[in-house]
Amino acid sequence: MVIFYRKIEWAGIKSEGVSEGVNSVIGYIKQNPGKRAPYIAKAISIPLKTLERWLKKLKFEGKIKYEGSAKTGGYYFVDRPVR
Repeated sequence: MVIFYRKIEWAGIKSEGVSEGVNSVIGYIKQNPGKRAPYIAKAISIPLKTLERWLKKLKFEGKIKYEGSAKTGGYYFVDRPVR
């Protein structure tokens, strides 16, 4: 039996693209607080599913929050006091 291993070196490129995209989402939410995900995705021209993944990451990190009901709420940037 022969096993072939292949080294994949695209992780750096993917990581860079994701961080740029996440930063653009943060910037958009800062300038336009209270917008819902479909509106944000359309405004910055990215697929809704991709935006939802990024929003989930940002909520987990505590950088944004969702306020309001499921139908009428929106995303807001979380300002933290500097210590």
